Amino acid sequence: MSLLRQRVQEHVARRMALAESIDAELSGRRFAAASDGGLVVAEADHTARLVNLRFTATALTRSTGRALGTQVVQAVTRAQADARSAIESAVRAKAREHQIAVSELAR
Repeated sequence: MSLLRQRVQEHVARRMALAESIDAELSGRRFAAASDGGLVVAEADHTARLVNLRFTATALTRSTGRALGTQVVQAVTRAQADARSAIESAVRAKAREHQIAVSELAR
């Protein structure tokens, strides 16, 4: 096996170990966020995918469709941003642990 091929395989193996470690650390975590009006709460999983959307009992009577839509977008955006922030923090921590430069992961 050539030296280049060996280095590439080692690089890929390190990245895979990093990804598996991050997934194991965050797996099962949920990130909930409410809208400004508090009528909507969104929940994202550890991959920043929307998994739940809750409305208060009075959401439909206390708000117009447009305003409620705005609150849905707010809540979802916040929950996904919280999840992405946790992912980024875990990537930085695990990259240090695995001795991989964070800039190297962007490639």
